[in-house]
Amino acid sequence: MKIKQLLKEMFYNLDLKVVNIKPHLKLELYEKMAPIFNKITPFGKLNFSCPNSLTCWRVDTLLEKEPDTIDWIPSFKECNILYDIGANIGLYSICAGKKGVAVFAVEPESQNYALLNQNIFSNNLHNKVTGYNFAISNLKKSDKLYIKNMTYGGALNNFGHNEDFNKNVFNEEFQQESISYFVDNLIEVLSFPTPTYIKIDVDGLEAKNGPFKDIFNFTFSRESNNSYTL
Repeated sequence: MKIKQLLKEMFYNLDLKVVNIKPHLKLELYEKMAPIFNKITPFGKLNFSCPNSLTCWRVDTLLEKEPDTIDWIPSFKECNILYDIGANIGLYSICAGKKGVAVFAVEPESQNYALLNQNIFSNNLHNKVTGYNFAISNLKKSDKLYIKNMTYGGALNNFGHNEDFNKNVFNEEFQQESISYFVDNLIEVLSFPTPTYIKIDVDGLEAKNGPFKDIFNFTFSRESNNSYTL
């Protein structure tokens, strides 16, 4: 059975049972739920926090949404370093971390960043995967992150202006203050190690026109399936 269906049934049955429970007990019950779902992958059994249907969908489609990425990760070696830029809730960072790669996962949106860290914790990967809460752009600056949908697992956000990757203006639900770096800053200013691989999924950013200046040799991969929709 799909994760989304399991989640629906779980919450439906729970709602029937908690109607007459005292308020403070309801709060304790919901606090303890924090649904964690397991996913069997080529990298082993992984654990992901799924507080809503969108994050459940992301976990459910992990192996199908970006098959080229799933096929790419097994080629990594333990001595390699991956920058996962636009990591969202960290699905592919966790896969790479399980492969033994050192992962630097960059995610500017606050809710996704929180789940990224929860997923690092749930998979005991704090020695392999590290999350960073800032944006990547062609400038080092402070600006707004325009959030299209204010929800866990959301995407299609943009730093600096409310345009999507097709240059269409969208009506954002929230503007979050953020800062951005270009990739060279990570090495030269923040002392990150030089990456072997970079995976980038940043809406509105032309990957090879701006954020990479004189960076050293690396293998580059953009999101392989931009047309996959919920």
